[in-house]
Amino acid sequence: MDLRMTVGGMNCGHCAGSVRKALEGLQEDLQVEVRLEDGQVLISGASLPGEEALTAAVEKAGFRVEGFHRG
Repeated sequence: MDLRMTVGGMNCGHCAGSVRKALEGLQEDLQVEVRLEDGQVLISGASLPGEEALTAAVEKAGFRVEGFHRG
């Protein structure tokens, strides 16, 4: 299962690492790729947490979720 999330407020490698770590902490088998150049976060795994849990993790790390795209 794949999900693409647009995240605002990321502007450096440290920001990307914070978002990746926050999302990976939700579920052991998640693969998370953060692309700073376009603010995209690609999430894949056998099953994915819900959008509410993903949003809460990103916001707790200090960033904002601007949208989700499945597929």
